[in-house]
Amino acid sequence: MSFRALDFNRADFGEFNEAVSSVNWDAVRDSTTFEDFPAEFTRKVLDVCLENVPRKRPPKGKPNVYNSLRRKRSRLKNRLTAAMCTGDEARVKKLEDEIGLITYEIKEAIVQHLDEGERRAETK
Repeated sequence: MSFRALDFNRADFGEFNEAVSSVNWDAVRDSTTFEDFPAEFTRKVLDVCLENVPRKRPPKGKPNVYNSLRRKRSRLKNRLTAAMCTGDEARVKKLEDEIGLITYEIKEAIVQHLDEGERRAETK
């Protein structure tokens, strides 16, 4: 298990702070050598996190909007390559514009997804 498996947006930081404060850090530092301390410190922090931070949930329901937009952009890129081979300049320009718009929509969908996570964290 690693830190990536934990959902810090849903964590109760009051409990987490108490758990971190209750660890005897001097004893942890004194129990290891200078070279082994970073690994021991990381392990101890991970143990505290595993006890106090919920794990991420697997995705459920329909796929994210930006995944479908990425697939659409990939199809448009394939069409663009074909249009470049045939030398159809009007079609190339139209496809490039569409790809630019799809790329913008992907960025907007990602920002919206991140904003939702922040809103959920703020309401907690």
